[in-house]
Amino acid sequence: EQNHSENIYLILGETGLRDNYSLYGYPVKTTPFLDSLFQANPTSTFKYDAISGAALTRDAIRLALSFATPKNPNSFYNYKNIIELANDAGYSTYWVSNQISTDAFDNYTTLIAKQSKVSYYYQRGFAKHEDLDLIPVIESYHKPNEQQFFLIHLFGSHLPYELNSDEKDEKMIPGNSQTDLYDRSVHHTDRVIREIYNIAKKDSSFVIYYIPDHGEIIGVGHGFTGKGSKQFTIPMIIINNSSVDMGEI
Repeated sequence: EQNHSENIYLILGETGLRDNYSLYGYPVKTTPFLDSLFQANPTSTFKYDAISGAALTRDAIRLALSFATPKNPNSFYNYKNIIELANDAGYSTYWVSNQISTDAFDNYTTLIAKQSKVSYYYQRGFAKHEDLDLIPVIESYHKPNEQQFFLIHLFGSHLPYELNSDEKDEKMIPGNSQTDLYDRSVHHTDRVIREIYNIAKKDSSFVIYYIPDHGEIIGVGHGFTGKGSKQFTIPMIIINNSSVDMGEI
């Protein structure tokens, strides 16, 4: 029998520019939890300089979670996606999202999500999207004695940035520039990851992946052809408390 993790938490961030994560050397303390975790657990935490497959959510997720490639897009339909593979491997699958379930920008995402055992969408239209509100939902589905696969889709750092943080983030990162607002949203996501980690610690073994769908040109946005590499520059972070050899993967 191959080594495996009891529970897998795949956190899909939104609009995460690696350059603005203090874990990657950014001078503003935007990721204090991840910074401390990597310092305390250097042999079980991993970070990579990742490149997004696309600068739009629907295409980036399609390329990340299926066998589709830019030259072979139909592989999305011809082969199983990550949720279907997790189902086949015996995991109970949960899609917990803070994004809209169906619109012109999320068609591929919704097709993948519908393959999960449970798909939950916490959304308020164009009002504030609070990623921390997903935590009690995850806790309600969490079963320490069951092999579970959680795919958690955050609202993250999407424009407008001021909707993606609160007074705790503002206290740590003051200021009103677009960069300040963006940095506060990254700090908020770091807090969300901490709460998911606290849930995962109840498992006998777990792996947490954090990877945003794409990057961002701060103050401008993303999805612009020919506008620059910042739209594709993302972090990839793995927290491993299992027998799986992450270096080999």
